[in-house]
Amino acid sequence: MHRTHVEYAHAGDCMLIAMYEVGSIRVVTRDQLEVVDRPTRQLWAQWRTRTGRSYGIWPN
Repeated sequence: MHRTHVEYAHAGDCMLIAMYEVGSIRVVTRDQLEVVDRPTRQLWAQWRTRTGRSYGIWPN
């Protein structure tokens, strides 16, 4: 880490999120699997709507 920038290597499907000292956060990397994960998230959303349950996996 440097005063004005961060050097990193991004490998695989992990997401990097920066947490600043003032409490804010920022997503640093792009979700490489968003296209693949979207149908699963849609099924979870339908299930939550149908059952009224939420396990905090994704925001509403």
